[in-house]
Amino acid sequence: MSLINNVIDRITDYLKVKGEKLKLDIIASVSRIMAYVISFILILLIGFFFLVFASITAGALINEALDSSYLGYLMISGFYLIVLIVVLLLLKTRKIQNLIEKALVHLNDVEL
Repeated sequence: MSLINNVIDRITDYLKVKGEKLKLDIIASVSRIMAYVISFILILLIGFFFLVFASITAGALINEALDSSYLGYLMISGFYLIVLIVVLLLLKTRKIQNLIEKALVHLNDVEL
C-alpha cells in the first residue's frame, strides 16, 4: 500500500509541476505578445507624429515655393486623399487583410 501511495504522490507532484510550467509558459507568451503590441503602438505613435510634422513642413515649403498661403497644404491634403482612396480600394479587395494575415503567420512561425 505504501508503494501505491508513493506512486500517487509522485504523479500528483509531477502534475503540479507540469501545471506550474504550463502557467509560466502562458505568462511568458502573453508577456511577449504584450511587449510586441506596446512596441508596435509606440512605433506607430512616433511615426504618426513624424508624418504630421513632415506634412506640415512640406506644405509650408510648397506654400513658399508657390508664393501662396494655402496651396501647399491643399496639395499635401490631396496627396493624402489619393492615398486614402487607394487604401480603401485595397481594403475592398481584401489585399491588405491578406498581406497582414501572411505577415502575422510569418511572425508566429519565427517565434516558434
